[in-house]
Order: sequence, then C-alpha cells, then structure tokens
Amino acid sequence: MKKVALSLLAFALVGALAVAQDAPTLKLSGYLNTGVRIDAVGSAAVSTIYGDDAGNAWGRFDLNGSYGTDTNGVEFKLRTPNNTTAPGIEFAYAWSKLADGMVTVKAGKVDDGTFSTAGDIGGDFTDGNGIAVAVTPAAGFAVGANWILPTVDTTKSPSTPLAFAVSAAFTSEGLAKAQAAGKVVDSKLSEVLVGFGLLSVENLKFAVDAKLTNLAASGSKAAYKISENVSYTVSEGFSVGLLSYQYIWGSDIKNAKNEAPIGFDVKPNASYTVDSVTSVGASVNYHQGPSSADTLFGNDVAWVDVNPSATFTLSPAAKIIASYNLGYSLDKDKANYDLADQTNQALMHTLKVDFRYNF
Repeated sequence: MKKVALSLLAFALVGALAVAQDAPTLKLSGYLNTGVRIDAVGSAAVSTIYGDDAGNAWGRFDLNGSYGTDTNGVEFKLRTPNNTTAPGIEFAYAWSKLADGMVTVKAGKVDDGTFSTAGDIGGDFTDGNGIAVAVTPAAGFAVGANWILPTVDTTKSPSTPLAFAVSAAFTSEGLAKAQAAGKVVDSKLSEVLVGFGLLSVENLKFAVDAKLTNLAASGSKAAYKISENVSYTVSEGFSVGLLSYQYIWGSDIKNAKNEAPIGFDVKPNASYTVDSVTSVGASVNYHQGPSSADTLFGNDVAWVDVNPSATFTLSPAAKIIASYNLGYSLDKDKANYDLADQTNQALMHTLKVDFRYNF
C-alpha cells in the first residue's frame, strides 16, 4: 500500500512541478505534545508520561512540510505517536489547482478538510490512499469525489475493496455552513456524514452533525452517532456551552442482556479568560449506556465526570493545561473503575499536566 501511495505521489509531483510557473518554496512546521498523568483508584495510584491532546502514552510529535507554488505542490506530515514507534507517514500527497483554481486534485495519501463537518464529530471521507478531486464552482460551495485504493497484501488478494466517496459543502458567510458526504464500499452505500453550523446569531455558536455507519451490513446493524454543540459568549472572556452525544446501535446488535443498545452524553461547560496568560474552565459530563458497539456494557452503565482545568499560555506557540477529573460510577452495583490491585471501585481521580508546543 505504501508503494502504491508513493507511486501516486511521485507521478503527481513530477506533473505538478513540471508546469509550475513560479519558484517553489519549502515550508516546515511541527507540533509536540507530552505531559504527565496520575490516576488514583482506591489506595492505588499510577503515574505515566502522557500526552492528553494526543490521547496516548508519551504524547506525539508531528513534522509538517510543504513544497510548491500557489498552484502546484506537495504536502506531508510525519508523526511519531509515542516513544517506541518510528515516525510514520500521516499523509503525503501532491496537489494541483486547475481551471483558474476552480478544481483541486490531490494524489497520494490524502488529507483534506474541505468537507469536514462543523460539529464535534467532525471528519470527512476524503482521507486515505488514492485520488481526491474538489470543485468550487461558486464562492462558498464545493463538491468533491475521491477514490480510496484497497489495502494491498502481496500474499493475498486485497483485504479491503475499492472505496468511493462523494461530498458537498456550502458556506454562507455570516449565515450558516453545511456539509454532506456518502461513502460507497464494494458497490454498497456504507457510511453517511452530515453537518450543519449556524453563524448568523451574534455571540452564539451552534453545530450539529451525524454519522451513520454499517449501512451495508446485513440485518439491522446500522449505527448512528449524533452530536450537538452550542456555546454562548455571555460577556468578554466568559462563555458557557453544552455538548451532547447520542449513540444508537441497530436492533441486531445486542448485548448479553439482549438489549438494543442506546447511549448518550450530556456535557455542560464554561470557560473564563482571566488575563492574557491564564484561562480557566470546567465541565460536567453525564454518560448513560454504551458509546461503542464493540463495548456493549448494558443500558444500566452510567457515570459522571467532573473536570475543572486551567490553561497557561507561555507564548503564542506554547501552553500548559492542568486538569483534574473526578469520575464517579452510577452503575447499579456502583462498580466501574479498576487500577492495579483496586477493582470494582466507584471513584477514580485523574490529574493531568499537558504541554503543547507549535513551531
């Protein structure tokens, strides 16, 4: 698969730079995330080096690069996800703008946020090894198509079929933005992603998006993930918000109790900017039921997370975020957390100090 992606990239690069009229320029940037995390359950406590933004041990290091002109070029991101894994290619592709910039073609291991939804789910279907085409026939409106190549195993037939996706995005400045996309795998509609964001109300941000998966699976196994995110600026530096999720799993996906799983999250939050260096925030998240078809706990699973935090901006490129999370199980047996020799506990304490640096 890497050879296919690199072949596409090399072919597109030669073609793109061969027709370049301006001298290409090289740009490099990067990102580092690491920190410390301490978890405590009962009498047990465990500390680890942990990147909270990356969501894994040791954190993450990214190196981003681009080389080209205003109309043709290449872009890449190398990522080291932890302290033991060698850097991998997060994306690497060549691109070219045609028809006076109306058409953009990308080839390689593509990354493209043109059709990302406005809500908290985010994402799109344009990423992967293949070719992506985006057309902007009018300001604020774009349509696209991309072909995602199969995963190739030299000892077997392709383990994943060819995928094809179509996308559309519309933005009206000061009014609203909307996105919709569908993904076809093996000639069957597999996933749908839609989103809407409201831009017309002063001091108010509202976005909703939904992702439907497993649509091509036999039986009623479709999975629905819906998110709503609203925030309001009460006064300068002070805002309140509410983030919610709903998880609906098809009736053919059942847990040991034969329940058709439905889960949800409700997360009110607030933030306040103290000065140019310090800002504080807090959130309370209530969770009920399963949030993943792979971990069907039962509909009686519930917990509450209380999460105060403080952000210290050291410079325009660097900041430290300190946070504390209290997790409290609301299960019927009040047992949810395990750590070391402490099992089936109702309380979990987590302290994190996270460092983030852009260069």
